Amino acid sequence: MKLKILLVLILLIGGYSTAKADENSYKQTPAYSIDDKEFIYEGDKYPVRRKMLNREGVQYDVAFLVAAFERAYSGREHLPPGVYEKLIKDVQALGEKTPLGTTDIDGNIFCKRLADIFWEVPDNHLFIYGSCNDKIKKPIASDVGKNIYTGRGYYFKVRMIGGKQIGILSLGTFMPDKDDLSWRGFEEKIANISKETDALVLDLRGNHGGISENIRWLADHLYGNPAKMVDEIIELRESAPFFALHHNEPAFRIIEAVEDRLPVQPYLVKEKKNALKKFKAFYKKPSKQLRLVRKGSNAGFNPKAGYDKPIRILIDNACASACENGCARFLSHPQVKTYGTNTKGESHYGDNKPLILPNSNIVVSIGTSFREFADGRFIEKIGYAPDIRVPDGHDALEAALKDLR
Repeated sequence: MKLKILLVLILLIGGYSTAKADENSYKQTPAYSIDDKEFIYEGDKYPVRRKMLNREGVQYDVAFLVAAFERAYSGREHLPPGVYEKLIKDVQALGEKTPLGTTDIDGNIFCKRLADIFWEVPDNHLFIYGSCNDKIKKPIASDVGKNIYTGRGYYFKVRMIGGKQIGILSLGTFMPDKDDLSWRGFEEKIANISKETDALVLDLRGNHGGISENIRWLADHLYGNPAKMVDEIIELRESAPFFALHHNEPAFRIIEAVEDRLPVQPYLVKEKKNALKKFKAFYKKPSKQLRLVRKGSNAGFNPKAGYDKPIRILIDNACASACENGCARFLSHPQVKTYGTNTKGESHYGDNKPLILPNSNIVVSIGTSFREFADGRFIEKIGYAPDIRVPDGHDALEAALKDLR
């Protein structure tokens, strides 16, 4: 009897040891061994996050992400002291600590824990596309009304309100490249705005950013001069990984167009090809550090050339990135008042591009440049405050129109 018990114990212990050995028997991939070519997304469909993962797959994704951070993330040089090192340490720990074996939620657990780590970093451009589940740490969205237009590009209409001709202009919820067809006729419609309207309402609520060229042009046009603004200093590190990520952005836009059965616009194809060409030029070669200065302006408001009538701008905590940087150019205009809540505070670690983790298919947003302002302002996770704060649950558009009557 004792012999049988002993044999059972030996078998149990042996089985447990074998299981543990199998869990750790794979060879871990070091981040330095990841080839830059792997950062290029070559799929023809938007990646769908996988729910079933194994330890080796998670470890590889961790090494892949760390490699991208080391080679392309602007936060490596510009996050506050100790923050980047903690980010890397926390991400690496996920390779060992992410619980696996629940099959249908492994991917969600890994995704959520990554998202929670990212949220602790003072960089709002570092995030996961889409949502892992409803419990990810994130700020509660403010509710000061929805944007009157939830598409790309712009919407403009003149309405008679309270006996006044009020122009209602929205730049939508995403601002694409200035060559995008959604901007067709934009400058022409704005050109006669002074003659056609008694006041202007610009709706930036829910605008997640994009490309800031047209909102900057609008601010300058309404100011009658280059809008008064301090210098912006932009630092970036051109490299093969940098251009790999810059390839992924138009690649995703092309996929979206195809899936939505829309025409693929030529500028997207051109951007993708150019990024790939530059990737090949930098592949296996040293990176190039660049410091660019976007000159500000000390010009005064020109009421004759600009718009010398009330301008009311609607903002909330979803106005982010290019939306915020564009909004900042209006603040020196003497006729401007902003209504709503603080903007998101997603400005400094910019030019974010998608990185696709190869095993989990999690898509991570990574900032590839760093922006600072000559006056030392820092708005990351703070945002720009409104002139008129609108209580949560009230409509900023109604508040602005009430003041214009």
